[in-house]
Amino acid sequence: MLTRDEQGREKCVACEMCSTACPADCIRIVANDSGDAWKDNFENREKHPIVFEIDELRCIFCGMCVEACPEDAIDMTDMHNLADYTRQDFIYDKERLLGVYDEYIKRHPDHAKRRDGEFKAMKNSSYFSVVSVENAKKPGGH
Repeated sequence: MLTRDEQGREKCVACEMCSTACPADCIRIVANDSGDAWKDNFENREKHPIVFEIDELRCIFCGMCVEACPEDAIDMTDMHNLADYTRQDFIYDKERLLGVYDEYIKRHPDHAKRRDGEFKAMKNSSYFSVVSVENAKKPGGH
């Protein structure tokens, strides 16, 4: 699934790190200039994907794309269907991937408040440790 930020916008910045890391070569991204749509007091992005597709028939579900993403914009979920009628039904486009996120948040409202900022600050810190992550996972922990 592709995730959304606090404003409901896609988090992907079209850096193509996920498609580069993918050993199955199943991710296709076409980037576009974001223009003024992403310029606000919250964040300024240079580009975003106009096309983001994952070919589920090629995907080996290894999670390399999730690990490679610097924005935590892509995540794995158990909400997928491994049986369908046509090959085209296995091409997950950007809207469908964002729709999976929306449905996932409906089913798991406790995951709606993401703590990416805390984890990102820890990743960029020279004092980052596994204990830091475990403490951050606890409610109110740092």
